[in-house]
Amino acid sequence: MAFLKRAAVPIRHGLRQIGLGRVPFIRAFGPSPDGLAALLESGFPGTAQRLAAAGSWGVDWHRAATSFIVPGPGGPLAHAGMLPLPVTIHGAVHEVGYIHAVCTRPDRRGGGLARAVIEAALRASDRRHKTQILLTNDPVLYSRFGFRTVPEHVVRLVLDQPTGGRTGLAERLLATVRGHPRLLAQILGGRLPVSRELGVGPERPLYTLNECLSPLWWLPDLGVVVSWELENGVLALYDVAGPVLPDLDTLLRHAPGPVSEVVFHFSPDRFLKDGQAGGLAGTAYAVPVGPGPVLMARGPFTRADALVMLPRPWR
Repeated sequence: MAFLKRAAVPIRHGLRQIGLGRVPFIRAFGPSPDGLAALLESGFPGTAQRLAAAGSWGVDWHRAATSFIVPGPGGPLAHAGMLPLPVTIHGAVHEVGYIHAVCTRPDRRGGGLARAVIEAALRASDRRHKTQILLTNDPVLYSRFGFRTVPEHVVRLVLDQPTGGRTGLAERLLATVRGHPRLLAQILGGRLPVSRELGVGPERPLYTLNECLSPLWWLPDLGVVVSWELENGVLALYDVAGPVLPDLDTLLRHAPGPVSEVVFHFSPDRFLKDGQAGGLAGTAYAVPVGPGPVLMARGPFTRADALVMLPRPWR
């Protein structure tokens, strides 16, 4: 294919040219090259809105992640991103390589460009990390690169008696309110992982990109930011971020209404002990995660029998 033989494109501001095999690549450290936003939008509709929203929270995604790009006429032909992620796995802290945003321009699919950028991202990550993770709707593709599926579970806690109903202050965080972006950055920079079994420590770019369009609630008397949704008494709990995490009973007192069931979208080891929630009586059980993106890992990760789930801010 002719474009594989083309000379490397010139170096741009904030970019460093590296050659990998016969395909010229750009490894981006700074502002994104022309056309990258359009490529990402074609592969992941809604990306442009999220990038703009994350920017309003003070996060420049293109400076946070490393991009591997096949350049071409009119802009990049293929892209894969890699971001270092501080992950707690069964109580131990590891930095893993988070592979994301793998896409090829629609008119150039099927020519091996996705493989090229994936391999480039993995080679770069291998220099720093023993493990890479990703989420995908095509696990067969990534199994060819050594990734394996990680089974995930949500945990449902059905309470014997409804509890909660807002008794403490809860304030929705908004990027347009003075001080809120700084507050969120401080909380994320000093947070505990929401789970010891599988959680993420201090990390801002990916959290902000994924959560910037969802309601985030600041509970000042607890010093935490929560991501949750309450519908018909069922509280979907996606994340609790703070330097110290409250017990579940205290947290539920700040819920926006009475709660009869809690669905933990992460391993709730910090909130349940031996399936019990402190002073709350109820029954907890694990349910496999339904259809949707599959978590995959390459290298050491969670135990095969572990009941874990990567929290929503990093999905």
